[in-house]
Amino acid sequence: MSISPNAGSLNRPTQLMEHQQPSITNSISEKASTGVRVFTTLIALGCLAVLLVAAGLDPSPNRLGTHMQLGFAPCRWITYLDIPCPTCGMTTAFANVTHGHLLAGFLSQPFGFLLAIGTAITFWLCLFVSVTGSTIYRTFLSWWRPSVVWILAGAAFLARIFKMWLHFYGGAHLLS
Repeated sequence: MSISPNAGSLNRPTQLMEHQQPSITNSISEKASTGVRVFTTLIALGCLAVLLVAAGLDPSPNRLGTHMQLGFAPCRWITYLDIPCPTCGMTTAFANVTHGHLLAGFLSQPFGFLLAIGTAITFWLCLFVSVTGSTIYRTFLSWWRPSVVWILAGAAFLARIFKMWLHFYGGAHLLS
């Protein structure tokens, strides 16, 4: 009497792999819930509002001060300390990006440039999810990890250094 080594046993690795792999037809036909679609619609509208306001502004030629067109006071840091504040140039960067002046947007405030591009991408992604019910948002949510937050914080810090360099050490030839 000979017993096969596989007799009565299950091929466990194969079974586990089959259960871990999502069915292509299920993932394509799966739709975002109504709550997700409403939420992404609200986010898309918020992003659109920011982009439309920025598009309605005339970017300041000296790469800061565009926010005063919205009724805000001049930056106190520049006025009293002759030091750009950490957000100096953000509004100008958004206005430049929405007008299609990408280099000017970057030179106005590199992190503001990244935020403006990110706002536009978020608008289109949320609009896509809202209209189609796509679950692609799950992929983007899975990217948000502490390392991404640190990378963004580092980018904001480097943008601050760049803005200070432009202000104090020239870069005037870059701005013209």
